[in-house]
Amino acid sequence: MVKAADVWVALDAEQAQQSPQYRLEVIRAYLLHKVRRHRSKVELQLKLIPLERTYPHFADTFQTARLEFALPASPVVGAPPPHLARAYHRARAARTPSDRRLPITLDAADLADLAPPSPPPEFVAPPPAYEREDTEATIRDLQARLSTALEEAERARARLAEAEEARRELEERVVCLERRGGEEVAV
Repeated sequence: MVKAADVWVALDAEQAQQSPQYRLEVIRAYLLHKVRRHRSKVELQLKLIPLERTYPHFADTFQTARLEFALPASPVVGAPPPHLARAYHRARAARTPSDRRLPITLDAADLADLAPPSPPPEFVAPPPAYEREDTEATIRDLQARLSTALEEAERARARLAEAEEARRELEERVVCLERRGGEEVAV
């Protein structure tokens, strides 16, 4: 669950209506994603409040998630009942030391995401300053390229004129043949 919209859809699903464990996993995944993105407890609480207002009948699920993430009591659904808080704290105390460090189930992909960010890349010097070129040499080079391009354009014009002349001659031959009734065959 990355986006709030995904959480809304998941909590609207029939499975969420029937399974408290499913609801809790949806909310855990959403909060865990926010924790990975370095959101503060206040920001996590602000993300939960609209969900709690929309789904007040899931109060026990939100209260459990708040206990797991050590968030303050909800202004919408209130503090968890004492029996829920006691049961949660007893269950946490019974866990092994490794479980205490990670109260939320994580898989290898989650642990890779929690790795500290890589250090910033080393400073890369900007390219060397613009060097002035020999303007006269540049002008000569440009003039030579312009001259070559003009010569090629002139040759292309000459070829075009020759092709146009050949087309006219062929048209005249066709007209002559049509006038004669096809007696003469053009080669």
